[in-house]
Amino acid sequence: MGETLVTELFGDSARRREARRRTAREFRKERTAAESAVAFAMAACGGLGAGEVLARRYGHHLVPPAWTERLNAELRALLWGDPAVELAGYLLWIAGMALLLLAVLPGYARTELLRGDDPAVSAALSREGLRRSLADAALGTPGVVRARVRVGRRITVRAKARRGTPPEALVPLRRAVLARLEEIGPQRRRAVAVRLGRGG
Repeated sequence: MGETLVTELFGDSARRREARRRTAREFRKERTAAESAVAFAMAACGGLGAGEVLARRYGHHLVPPAWTERLNAELRALLWGDPAVELAGYLLWIAGMALLLLAVLPGYARTELLRGDDPAVSAALSREGLRRSLADAALGTPGVVRARVRVGRRITVRAKARRGTPPEALVPLRRAVLARLEEIGPQRRRAVAVRLGRGG
């Protein structure tokens, strides 16, 4: 009995971890701009090089020889200690490190990944949808006439209540926001700050 319970608990935890990983992969933001720029640059350089090789094979030049000779002469005239060479080296190093970081670091989607128990099902909610839902929960609290929600490293709810609303109204307001957040079930846990102003 005890072994079965432990197995079920660990199995359930493993399924949840797998569901979280799959959801994160499913909704990971793609580096479309960087990927397109690198692909275009590589295709342009590769195409130009291949075209020049084929043209030379048949006794022609894709790039005028005068251009390549002049470029070759200018490059040979440069020294390793030349400021232009050093600047080009630094720029290439910075670009290479930036591309490496883009490849290694995961992209961050503008969606809230939702918890789940089934690894075959991935779900997410837009940040705007999360804000609207929490604001609706706050507005459903008696006495609250206006609510604004900010989602960042923590969730901040700023609400306005009718004049004469007692300070104790903050308790059901916070409870309503936390209950709605638990219903939505985002993977990322955040602190929730609720502020109630009166006079709305």
